[in-house]
Amino acid sequence: MKPYLLSPKERVRHWREFRLSFSESETDMEQLVKTMKYWQQFPILNHFLDVDFPNNWPTSWELIMGGDFCPACLSYLIEQTLLMSDPRWVKDRVQLIFVHDQSNSTMLMIVVIDNKYVINYIHDTVIDFDFVAENCIILHKYQVKDRLHFIV
Repeated sequence: MKPYLLSPKERVRHWREFRLSFSESETDMEQLVKTMKYWQQFPILNHFLDVDFPNNWPTSWELIMGGDFCPACLSYLIEQTLLMSDPRWVKDRVQLIFVHDQSNSTMLMIVVIDNKYVINYIHDTVIDFDFVAENCIILHKYQVKDRLHFIV
């Protein structure tokens, strides 16, 4: 069953069950790939989150209930899924960053793990942060405090 076809309440319940499915025996990479694949099955819109005003972002539950997802939403939901799923994922390890990719003139929000891995830069692929550092200009870094995001 594709979770995006579920009713809003069932989508939230499905997401909860997904988060509870994380196991301590899974490696970091297994959990990263699992989370990336979960969110990349959702259809995306062109634009929903305003990257310049993170204090106006809806909560992850509100996004899931609404069912409107843009690429930035997927990064945000990947970050939130990791932070809520397993105690190993603390906010010091997981960061949202908004970048300008100079090689193809696009701007996108990515999830950076341990300043080493990147999710949501290339569809369905975890890449090394070095690639992003060489090809992108960082426009915004976001910090989480009490489940709210702020530009730092």
